[in-house]
Amino acid sequence: MKLPAASPHLMTGLRLAVAYSVIGVIAGEFILSTEGIGRRVALAYNNFDNQTMYGLLVLILAFAIAVNAVLGSLSRRCHRRWYRS
Repeated sequence: MKLPAASPHLMTGLRLAVAYSVIGVIAGEFILSTEGIGRRVALAYNNFDNQTMYGLLVLILAFAIAVNAVLGSLSRRCHRRWYRS
């Protein structure tokens, strides 16, 4: 029964991995890509289009918060299931 004991650490690692992967993808698109949200943020920034830039940043933030909420819910659900008394 090692998996139930390791589940809090696994879920924390998964949540951190998702957060860092979103940051990495957006940063990679910002610098290297010709398409994608990161590139559109860079173009809006360079063209002083603040409304578009902040709108895209809010969209990215909402996506990251939603994924983190889903993973948090999954973590609580697994925790209750594996540690029933």
